[in-house]
Amino acid sequence: MSDSSSLAVSLLACLDITVLRRIAPATYQLYGKTPNFYRRMFPAATDAGHECPWRYSRTLEHFIDDAEHFFSLGKNGVLYSDIWTEEGLTSPGQALTACAANLGEEQVLMLRLLEHAAPDGGFEFRAARTVLLGALTCEPEENTAPVNERFDPLTTLYTRQSFMSIMATQIDQVSGIGGHCSLLILDIDDFKGINDVYGHDTGDKVLSSLGLILRQFLRREDVPARIDGEEFAILAPFTMQHQALRMAEKLRVAISEHGFGSLPPLTVSIGCTTCYAGDTPDTLMERAYQALVDAKENGKNLVRMR
Repeated sequence: MSDSSSLAVSLLACLDITVLRRIAPATYQLYGKTPNFYRRMFPAATDAGHECPWRYSRTLEHFIDDAEHFFSLGKNGVLYSDIWTEEGLTSPGQALTACAANLGEEQVLMLRLLEHAAPDGGFEFRAARTVLLGALTCEPEENTAPVNERFDPLTTLYTRQSFMSIMATQIDQVSGIGGHCSLLILDIDDFKGINDVYGHDTGDKVLSSLGLILRQFLRREDVPARIDGEEFAILAPFTMQHQALRMAEKLRVAISEHGFGSLPPLTVSIGCTTCYAGDTPDTLMERAYQALVDAKENGKNLVRMR
């Protein structure tokens, strides 16, 4: 490594920026020094021979899909992520951001920890970041509804009424800063047969398990809900159409590969849509339901977008 390169990576480490050099598809190696935040948040990735922090962060896992697609295009440039927090790892006022840079012969992934901006000239950046972080809040600022009315007792996910209220807030917040927002509605295929053959207690266990799968699968900022019987909805802030499709497909596969005890494999159909200017929670839901109908009518165990 040249003196100039050594100085550059040292400066990046001082700025809490981790640089990972891409050596093969979805395979990276640490370049230069490792900032303390990276060692603290992703110790398993740091100890591994190849760097793969997205295996420990659902948000990064979604971004790496976009990054790999970006690299496959072979065009020089930079792809930026939104900012996010890692539950239990970032402190109040902290956030992470990532970018993928194609520099010709070199392709790198950079992760940065954002702290409070310095008083000298950093106010606008801090204010903008505060707005973005606020948009990741999963609940309306004022929600006085009793807890048992906001959450479904079987799955512990939001109820339909709570979800619609949250979605209205999220649409306003994301639209106000020029971001994207997507909605997924999933329905368990042939669920009536489970109740008829195995009984309603078994059906309830399936619904409860699915709620757990959603909580484990989704990012911190995503909002899952049980909206009706065997129907579930997911609001995905800062998620564009192609990202929502990939997210839905991964979720469909994860559920189909999950073992539900002695039951045969279960599948879900998923309808997706992305928020457009002028959309309301009702129009967004209607379009997602239309996409769900497309998936059901084309054979089930499918993802469709409207």
